[in-house]
Amino acid sequence: MTQLPTPDSEALRARYPLVFKQAGLARLATPVMMFGAFGIFGLGLVDLDFSPARLLSGLHQLAGSR
Repeated sequence: MTQLPTPDSEALRARYPLVFKQAGLARLATPVMMFGAFGIFGLGLVDLDFSPARLLSGLHQLAGSR
């Protein structure tokens, strides 16, 4: 198999500066969205009265429901 040449990242940064430049808010968007999604997921679990113990105790009912 042939190996691809390694890109010169400094030359690419010099040639395409806007691609590599990210604003501060753009860098924060992903962690903020992930935190928000996990928060909404957690609130949904609390609202649905989720309990890992109830989930595990109900697994035998799922397997024996045939």
